[in-house]
Amino acid sequence: MAIGTIIACTGPEDLYRRAEDLLRHGIHTEFIARNTMRVVSIQPVSKVSTMKISDSQALSIA
Repeated sequence: MAIGTIIACTGPEDLYRRAEDLLRHGIHTEFIARNTMRVVSIQPVSKVSTMKISDSQALSIA
């Protein structure tokens, strides 16, 4: 997955689930439209295991 990739989801629940799932893999997203998000950054593999979802702001709604 590359930075700038647009991800369309089927509904709000799917959107949040996928955002959390991607964050666990070190992929940060931002919400850009209804049921749509964009990849904004990708963490190096070595940092993914130490990252906590609660510490991230990637899941905040803009």
